[in-house]
Amino acid sequence: MSRLLPLPLLSIALVAGLLFPPLAAYTAVYAVIGALLVGLALLTPRYWETWGAGGFRFVWLATLIFVITLPFAMQGIEDLYVFLALLPVFLAPGAAMLLREDPRFAHPQLIGLLCLAGAAGAVALGLHDIYVLGQPRAGGGNNAIHFGGLALMLGFLSLLGLFGSRSVWRFAFLAGPLLGTFAALLSGSRGPILAAAIMTLAALPFLTYWFWRETTFRIVLIAGIIGIGIGATQIEGYQIERATHAFDDIAMLVTGEGAADGAIQERLVMYRAAVEAFKLAPVFGHGSGHIGAATNPFMPADYPYLLNSAHLHNDIADFAVIGGLSGLLAYALLLLAPLVIYRSAKTPETRRAVLLGGILLSSGYFSLGLTNAMFGILPQTALFGLVLGLLVGMAQLASADAA
Repeated sequence: MSRLLPLPLLSIALVAGLLFPPLAAYTAVYAVIGALLVGLALLTPRYWETWGAGGFRFVWLATLIFVITLPFAMQGIEDLYVFLALLPVFLAPGAAMLLREDPRFAHPQLIGLLCLAGAAGAVALGLHDIYVLGQPRAGGGNNAIHFGGLALMLGFLSLLGLFGSRSVWRFAFLAGPLLGTFAALLSGSRGPILAAAIMTLAALPFLTYWFWRETTFRIVLIAGIIGIGIGATQIEGYQIERATHAFDDIAMLVTGEGAADGAIQERLVMYRAAVEAFKLAPVFGHGSGHIGAATNPFMPADYPYLLNSAHLHNDIADFAVIGGLSGLLAYALLLLAPLVIYRSAKTPETRRAVLLGGILLSSGYFSLGLTNAMFGILPQTALFGLVLGLLVGMAQLASADAA
């Protein structure tokens, strides 16, 4: 097999998967899937052991759970959809193999730079949507909340660029989360704003521990916090106001001091229906092709448009209805997969980069999945699979270098 082919395949996967998701999500995703699929076919004989890498074992265990429980929940061929929905995650070893084939692309700053460019592109596209096209919420042709979530993930994942160099300029990558959050604000989506807070809380202790001795880090971090505070009080607009009310909405729901708006009320209706459907099949669920049928009896009459929902705007609810406790266990394993990859990285710098990437990937998909489906939505699932594979590839290369 020619070694020339993996190079364009890896280039396609990286550029389409890390730069273009906010710009052309449903075009880029097919390029990513195609590149990973061909990469798997070409490179599996050479890197067969990659299939058994630590992070992937959790994916296969989650898959095994669905396979074992399928006979107990399957009502028709449509219940095989769960395997199709998770296909981009199953292709993740292709990303690791392509990266191992050309280690030059495994540098954290290259991956971080592509993510940073993707977040910056999302901001530019969002500004164009609102101030040129006059749209009420930025989306770039995609669903606004999906656009905001993808931009947010890329913005935070750009923090990988902090590793692999000692230059003070690496701290420019701290702008990534700000860009991703700003794009989410332009989308007017409250879920990504909540996720931004959770991801910050998850990552900041590690970043502070690793970089606090660096004067530039302290300056940039403090300046960023001050800038966010000033910007939050000065920026006006429907999109900003809607998104920043996320925490007020949550506080009102918790305290009971206010009524939820239409979008939040719809989600609460779906979540309650999910709980009732879960009670009817708590162990094995209803199958992935019957989310709507399982929840329809519990949808109030004044919400007819929520009948036959393909998903319930919440990953926990989706997996609970699809697979019951078994489905929730599979979901937990998918989220845990990125967190164990760092253990196989032997060089300290790569170990830190892979650990941070895993923390961001897990916390990001968990928090974004609280307000909208992430697994099963093709661009989001493909981004998870691609980044999971890249982290595994980086860890494997670092292990080989150390040996």
